[in-house]
Amino acid sequence: MPKSAKKKRGGSAKTKESEEEKLEKERKKRERAAMLRVMTEESDELYEVAAQLQEDGDLEGARKTFKKAVDTYDEHVPALFSLALLYEREHRMKDAAEMYRRAAEAANNSSNPDYRAMHPRIAGFASSIHVANDNRHGSHAALAEQQLQRDDEVDRKVNEAEAKEQ
Repeated sequence: MPKSAKKKRGGSAKTKESEEEKLEKERKKRERAAMLRVMTEESDELYEVAAQLQEDGDLEGARKTFKKAVDTYDEHVPALFSLALLYEREHRMKDAAEMYRRAAEAANNSSNPDYRAMHPRIAGFASSIHVANDNRHGSHAALAEQQLQRDDEVDRKVNEAEAKEQ
């Protein structure tokens, strides 16, 4: 058999494989998109329930439901932001800063232009929890992270002092 015939067969098999690979990649992409839509819809529903609970004054129920929304879809910006606001209201500043940081990151990575536009404001909330006097270190999210590290250091020192007293 001439070499050119062999090359054509080999090329044909490679083309067939690459077409199959492309189809498989496309199928997986559609599956991921469908799963993301379901997760987003479930999180949206949970968010609406939580917002109503909050409006009705059931802050514990709202917090739990916002958490479920975030557990369902960990980049649900409204649920992350609302959870951060609740934590701040409860004076759980470390938890609030973490939720603001996550909300800012999710907003920045979002394909939703409204969320992307909110990113700077959300990041600003994170830094406003801890009055950041030193603005030399970069983004608001970085400042919030630095404050979390300082909080951890204070907690460690308090625990050491308590251990020494015992």
